[in-house]
Amino acid sequence: SLLGASRYTIFAAFFGFLLGNLIAILLAVWIIYSQTASDTVYPMAVILRCIPLVALTPFIVMFFGQGIMSKVIMAALMCFFPTLVNMVQGLTSIEQHELEFMHTLNANERQVFWKMRVPYSLPYLFTSFKITSSAAVLGAIMGEWMGAWHGLGAIIVNAMFNMQGNLLWAAMVVATAMSILAYVITAILEPIFIPWHESVKKSEGA
Repeated sequence: SLLGASRYTIFAAFFGFLLGNLIAILLAVWIIYSQTASDTVYPMAVILRCIPLVALTPFIVMFFGQGIMSKVIMAALMCFFPTLVNMVQGLTSIEQHELEFMHTLNANERQVFWKMRVPYSLPYLFTSFKITSSAAVLGAIMGEWMGAWHGLGAIIVNAMFNMQGNLLWAAMVVATAMSILAYVITAILEPIFIPWHESVKKSEGA
């Protein structure tokens, strides 16, 4: 029972992780190149972050139904804001003299983006991935709490109302293990994508 529910939750968390981070990355690129987006989209994202997701969950379930889509949206919302903030900071973390050096080499904006902004943003991106990989699991489970026939969240709610303490604790242990596993996978991928970064070199030295 827990294995089947875990598959459902993992599916929702994985696609929510992809959706939330993809939208956040695209918006971050738009924000750094558009003053209009910086003045409008970014403040709206901050306002969205200030709204408790627990309060939004019933509306999401009402709009998207009790199927898998509402759980994916919940997981995506959990991932969206940390990645947006980290990507904006990473893409703008280049020093002015480094930009001037690229301009002396006649680099155009596309070359500056791929040769400097993207590499500089990767450490920030993986920092957000470490947060959002676990948060996606939590978001999927929160969505299942409010209305679902499958998933660990549905098992937790049913076990709570039926006073099944053993099943409740077992589901919580499995959910915790999934969150830890998501974090570990992200930590393993980090040195593969940014082996040149100081944090990776320090961890390897340790």
